[in-house]
Amino acid sequence: MGNVQIQASGYAKPAAAHEFSLIERILIRGSHPVSMIFYLVSWTWGFFFLWNHQWPLALAVVLVGRIFGHLSVRHAHVDAIADTTLGKIAILHAHPFNLITQTIGAVVCLTGVWMHTTETILSGISIIALGHMMGWAKVHESLDLHTLESQSGE
Repeated sequence: MGNVQIQASGYAKPAAAHEFSLIERILIRGSHPVSMIFYLVSWTWGFFFLWNHQWPLALAVVLVGRIFGHLSVRHAHVDAIADTTLGKIAILHAHPFNLITQTIGAVVCLTGVWMHTTETILSGISIIALGHMMGWAKVHESLDLHTLESQSGE
């Protein structure tokens, strides 16, 4: 399977020879379903421990989950994963806007968990979701809202 390259003005498309950066490789491997399960479980327990003000335990659980998630897919072919929809979306997360927006959202969300304030948790999740929206149209042309409007004749 070929590599996927997402350009600033185009859709994801196979690239003849594309070297993924370290961040792209980490994010692509993180989009593997096995890795995602480890992340989901570790973050769930991490939130539990953070809610109970046991931040060292929360940090340890999340780090162990990330390490196990990464090790479980270390031999997976990055090129093959990058060709999947999840892989293409993961590559978009390497964009600085996505990284910054989602990091800010994560800090807000974690602060809300620590302080037990629902509004802050929901605000953080909303900011994270906004970060996810950046560039979805580059994954597949069917996700481009501007293209759909122009094709429908409106």
